[in-house]
Amino acid sequence: MLLLIADWYAYRFRGDPGQTGYWMVRVSNFLAFFLMFFMIHEVTCYLGELFLDEARMKKVPRSLYACEALFAAGVLLLVVSQFTGWYFSDPPDGQPGDQHTQQDHRPRL
Repeated sequence: MLLLIADWYAYRFRGDPGQTGYWMVRVSNFLAFFLMFFMIHEVTCYLGELFLDEARMKKVPRSLYACEALFAAGVLLLVVSQFTGWYFSDPPDGQPGDQHTQQDHRPRL
């Protein structure tokens, strides 16, 4: 539910020229991306517990450790991208490619 709310706020404030819009888009995009990673982490933790308790395995399969490593790498890249613009960034105002200032060029039916 929180993922849907964060995604809605990112969509709602996209293109808002004020300070509130600027920060709401950044925070809600971060939350949306982080919560997608976190859901995968939670499923991995659940499967680990399931393998240990229900399947009575002595140790967790290596693939679950790989999932946890990918989760950590994804969150690290997400945090780095928030400060560097490396992974997800907006172009400066008025430059070509800025989806907020261009007209809609889709064909009309």
